[in-house]
Amino acid sequence: KEGEQSLVKMKVDESHIISEKYDGMICILRGKSPRGDFGHVVVARYVAASASDEKFEMLHDPHPDGTFLDVSEAYGWCMFFL
Repeated sequence: KEGEQSLVKMKVDESHIISEKYDGMICILRGKSPRGDFGHVVVARYVAASASDEKFEMLHDPHPDGTFLDVSEAYGWCMFFL
């Protein structure tokens, strides 16, 4: 129906491969906060064709310090809005 949206939420780890059909799409990405031992979410873009191991380009951190996620920890999940 017009105006309806859907979303796809998936785990982000070695055992779950994100399809290239999401390449370039913006998502909500959850990981560990760099400010303590708790979770945090940011806005990111999935980059399937990235030459590096990093498959997410960080776009927006809602926290004022803008430090995004702790990259020493694995990300938990991502959610794409379709």
